[in-house]
Amino acid sequence: MTRILKNTAETRTGIRVVQDGDVVETFNILGERIHRIEKPGHIPGIFVARWYGTPLNEEMKEIIGGHFYDVFLECGGPLCLIDIRDCKASWDGINDWQRDEIMPKAYAAGLQRVATLLPTEAAAGEEEVLEHHEFAASRFAEDDAHIGAFFSEEAAVAWLRRAGAARS
Repeated sequence: MTRILKNTAETRTGIRVVQDGDVVETFNILGERIHRIEKPGHIPGIFVARWYGTPLNEEMKEIIGGHFYDVFLECGGPLCLIDIRDCKASWDGINDWQRDEIMPKAYAAGLQRVATLLPTEAAAGEEEVLEHHEFAASRFAEDDAHIGAFFSEEAAVAWLRRAGAARS
């Protein structure tokens, strides 16, 4: 059953948030899907967030600091996969905010490992976005051993599972 969690009039940036079962999707003001949360179950034991298109910095902040964090608190668990393979936006404008504000809150709430899934190649004209993704992921991984960057979902999930097994 589909239900609207937030309509455009209830948000700062005009996003709309819809839940269908264990999937929560966010659409921008133009109706384009920009984010998807898959509660643990799609990939057992792993909280998944997938980004699409070109979300604006303020949309990303509203999503991450709002319903993404709320859903994580509700069901998150210690392992998270962030898939930015289909995201064309640069994270430069929010990386410091994520590192300094969101990640400490998420760790305090039980998050232990984050695997970031990067695109393996860029579409024509989007090489710079790919470079930004790779740079940001490597910087986060260097600063925090609990964050890893991967080019395949299988490798990312395996790394998360090893971390989960080590905890047990």
